[in-house]
Amino acid sequence: MTEGAVIGLRVIALGEPVDLDVTVSLASVSERLARKGISAFSIPPSTVSVGWAALTPPRSGWEKVGELSVADLKTVATQGIAEIAQGTPDVSGAHAVAALRERVWARDSPTTPPIPSGAAFAAYALGFMVPERAQVYAHGHWTRLSTETGHVLIR
Repeated sequence: MTEGAVIGLRVIALGEPVDLDVTVSLASVSERLARKGISAFSIPPSTVSVGWAALTPPRSGWEKVGELSVADLKTVATQGIAEIAQGTPDVSGAHAVAALRERVWARDSPTTPPIPSGAAFAAYALGFMVPERAQVYAHGHWTRLSTETGHVLIR
């Protein structure tokens, strides 16, 4: 996962400082956030071990390299989704589908600045496509696509 990793990051402000570094399932976080009248968020008791958690994106030193319209990002994502849907008939094997997905999402977008198309897909799938503009930052091998609702980190 050193190259080609696409990580979605949603940040929530803490009510108080805490020394914590855990990876929990999205389902357990979603369940807690869906509760009505939630005034405090408890950390799920079970953690998960996933390959991407070992990647450590930079926390500072990012350089802004441009910005993109959310409309352009949505176009990149929906065109990629359509390309994969059309290129994978029902009889396609899992290997063929995975290879097509890898080609489509690794390809640079036709935007300026270009980003891996998988970043647009991640922002689309995670609901990060608001408001109208997304900021693009770089730091070494990393690229970050940021909106008011979340970040997509690409290596």
